[in-house]
Amino acid sequence: MIQLIRNIRKWISVRRRKTYEDWLVKQEIMPGTVERYLKIRDEYVGMQVKEYGMFRFYMRVFPLSEGRVLAFLKEKKSTQLLHALFAVKKYNEFLVEHGVQEDLPAATEVCRMYCRERRDTSKSGLEKTSNREVFNMLLQEREKIQKGLVNQCADVWLMIFLLLCRVRYSEICNLQTTDLDYETGILSYKMQKFNKTVQIRLPYEVRVLWDLYLRDRNKGSGYLFLNKDSTEPIRRDAAMIKVEREIGMRGLELRRMSSEFWKNNELEIGVE
Repeated sequence: MIQLIRNIRKWISVRRRKTYEDWLVKQEIMPGTVERYLKIRDEYVGMQVKEYGMFRFYMRVFPLSEGRVLAFLKEKKSTQLLHALFAVKKYNEFLVEHGVQEDLPAATEVCRMYCRERRDTSKSGLEKTSNREVFNMLLQEREKIQKGLVNQCADVWLMIFLLLCRVRYSEICNLQTTDLDYETGILSYKMQKFNKTVQIRLPYEVRVLWDLYLRDRNKGSGYLFLNKDSTEPIRRDAAMIKVEREIGMRGLELRRMSSEFWKNNELEIGVE
């Protein structure tokens, strides 16, 4: 009887995996990348268990079992999240190689640092920290990192900041980009239930490079950046075209590096 149950569970697991593979192909994802996505999916599950499984709060937010992940991935937005997590993970390595940024601390490491700081010299030893205190601390830490990325990356690639803030940190602090004012350089975003803004350095050159990026990655513009709830890429005007020509080799080099990165990783975003 026990063996029969195991066989049934194994059959269900294989059936789910096959369904997911077929579903990836229907989303116009290259068949050669299916194995890679399955591997990333397993890493995704492991990351949730390792980094967030210790808190009950995250149990309501993150799927932790393979079956729940498969159901989770059937939703369009969740699929984009998985692809984006993979893109950001690889993109971080790409940025580190080119000296644009350093590795970001994992949430578990931040928790350990926080606990060490709260160590009491009395007989009670290590003070117990509530889940809510740790969660609030993570929010503050992520907000600091997010602001640091703005100052560090806005001059180089605006898409770096948007990728990290829109996707990576939305897992913890529910950070969602809502609008970007090109004239003032003010980025609006949501953190939990609150609307916030941050001033970023936004040279005109970055506007052109960002437009080039959207033109090359038109499929990804639906979730990488929303301009006033529009999934359409930002339109170029005559002035932007003129500046684009004046940028010359630097703009072409940045564009080449970006295109080369995406080409090497063979990422296809599942956006209809």
